[in-house]
Parts: sequence; C-alpha cells; structure tokens
Amino acid sequence: LSSSSAASDVYKRQVSRLWQIHIFGESNTRTTAMFFIKYLRTLGFSATNDIFAENAWYFRNALVRANYTNLQENINSRSSL
Repeated sequence: LSSSSAASDVYKRQVSRLWQIHIFGESNTRTTAMFFIKYLRTLGFSATNDIFAENAWYFRNALVRANYTNLQENINSRSSL
C-alpha cells in the first residue's frame, strides 16, 4: 500500500468510528461530515460541505455499511464499497 492509500484507510476507519458513536438523536451524519471537513482542513485540504451535500445518501449508506454486522446472515462490516 502506498502511504496515501494507508492514510485513506485510517481516515475511513476514524470517520466510521466517529459516526458509530451516534452521540446525537439527530444529525449524526451531518456532524460526522463536518468533523471530517475540519480534520481535512487541518491537513491542508480545501474541503467544503459540497461533496457531502451532493452525496449525502451515499455517504450515510457507506457509514451504515462500514458498521453493519449480521453474523447469522454472514454479513461483516467493511470499509470498501
């Protein structure tokens, strides 16, 4: 794995874990996106909410899939879609 690929895997896991906490009754996905945007900005990226707003359904479903496990159905969580 390249260093950027390894870093990407770390970011995916961290965002997924943050969302999994579900600290709020509502807006957990939007809050997770905002935390991720702030984090990307600290790394020097010029991230905005546009990418998350335009792909909200995909982003939320990716977070659900990354955290969903059903052992009876042999479904395990995964971070790649």
